[in-house]
Amino acid sequence: MESFVLEHIERAQDAGLHGSYQGTLASGGSPRSEGIVEDLAQRMALFHARFRAFFVTRTRNVIEQSKKYLFGLIQSEKRNMERMAEVVPDSNDQVYQHFITNSPWSGRAVLDQIAWDVDKAFGDSEDCFLVVDESAFAKKGKKSVGVARQWNGRQGKIDNCQVGVFTAFGCGGEVTLIDERLYLSKQWVDDPKRCERAQIPVEERVFRSKAQLALEMVGHARGQGVGHRWVGMDAGYGKEPWLLRALDQEGEIWVADVLIAINWSIWRTRARSCPSGEARKEKRHRDRLHKPGR
Repeated sequence: MESFVLEHIERAQDAGLHGSYQGTLASGGSPRSEGIVEDLAQRMALFHARFRAFFVTRTRNVIEQSKKYLFGLIQSEKRNMERMAEVVPDSNDQVYQHFITNSPWSGRAVLDQIAWDVDKAFGDSEDCFLVVDESAFAKKGKKSVGVARQWNGRQGKIDNCQVGVFTAFGCGGEVTLIDERLYLSKQWVDDPKRCERAQIPVEERVFRSKAQLALEMVGHARGQGVGHRWVGMDAGYGKEPWLLRALDQEGEIWVADVLIAINWSIWRTRARSCPSGEARKEKRHRDRLHKPGR
């Protein structure tokens, strides 16, 4: 079924993406299912076409690799390169790895295009908002960039994982991700050799807290003209007063869970009644009289 859908998508692209494509269903299919597949093929072809220019340089063209990578993400239940290559015809995990690691295309430019597309789709609505939150990805070993024993919110415990901070753009009940930052702990940025082996760009080898990454992404969205009305976050970020003040200074309306520390005094023995004001004065007077040296 996967290869059949891919065939329809490729034929839709070859038709020029102008609605002129008329696919044919394999024997045994119903007209209704044929229409669903053709519609999916047309929509996927149009979606990918918006990003084709980002995968072409003077010397390289990786449009085909980008298309197959996208199809692998959509079709594979486990989104790692080996499993993706198994469900996409004429692909392999080494090509995927080279596409992600070495091909000269800008992930930032692709994310910015997504943000602009979503902003255009939502329009200038009063219901538009940004939400900042983090997510963790369990890992084995020590080679994945940013991996460390740190808080994994998805599992509710400290675990070996990568942590990313994400920005979602929403309107009413619809929401999609538009930005991300990988969190690098101090143990990573304080180890230049480890960063070099992981091929982390030099300009990224600077420690930034998760709250700093959140503020950076909100500022980037505002600079892009993403039309949000407010910014939301949970207590993991609302506990940082400096972040809330910074958002306020930048003109952002924010909605955040805020942690309030309360100190409780607990009596471990039976509490005694508190003496009156006059009794306390009399006790202090007696203590002075009986003070050594008097």
